[in-house]
Amino acid sequence: MRYLLLLALTFFIFTPTASAVQDVLPIPDPQQEEAPQIEEKATDAMFPTWIKHGKGDSAKTHHLAGMGVRKKTVFRVKVYAFGFYLDSSAAAKIIQPLVGRKMKVMMKDGALEKALLDDSYGKTLRLVMARTVDAEDMAEAFDESLKLRIKDSTAKLSDEEKKAANKALTKFRGYFKDPAKEGQVLEFSWLPSGRLLTTIDGKVLPEIKNFALCHALFHIYVGNDPISESGKEAILNGLPAALKVGQAKKQ
Repeated sequence: MRYLLLLALTFFIFTPTASAVQDVLPIPDPQQEEAPQIEEKATDAMFPTWIKHGKGDSAKTHHLAGMGVRKKTVFRVKVYAFGFYLDSSAAAKIIQPLVGRKMKVMMKDGALEKALLDDSYGKTLRLVMARTVDAEDMAEAFDESLKLRIKDSTAKLSDEEKKAANKALTKFRGYFKDPAKEGQVLEFSWLPSGRLLTTIDGKVLPEIKNFALCHALFHIYVGNDPISESGKEAILNGLPAALKVGQAKKQ
């Protein structure tokens, strides 16, 4: 069972229900504390249409671009639903010129990948567990997915920088000491300057500052070799609507 669950985290595909959030995003009202929710229909998981980081005038809003379900390829076990968010106000100038084209072109576009993994604006991955996964399986799944990506991204860096990236990964892995229970919410927010904020069921864990770890974690979903091509497509399809909301908010 433990082996099956590990596979279920490592080798998933998106189902056809993976969906972009197109033309349904309300513009955040500064006076509105709670964001409207959107249901991911395959798991009944609810996702806020935006997530706020910080307070007052310095607060940043990350807008939902797409949702999907992670499933094991063969047995089609639903493990979690997830949503991808970004600070569209800050990201618009970088991403806007690169979206709205044919999907085959965008999927292979290195410039778009670079824009999605740009460190100058914030982005968030929100996971809602559809089943319980034990702590060791959860930690090993992230570890396995991240190690190779960190190795690739630090290949040309100094030994000291490589050591710092691996130390950051070890710290991140240590956050999964308890089972990820059904219904549990996990959020990973990459903020500018390589800051990774991890929140598990509302509990904010110590910040990890390491660009390589942030890049590797988000590369899993939107990089040039995503664990699910259809999942990346859902995100790309939803970007125009998310960017539109960010631009409208600035006006």
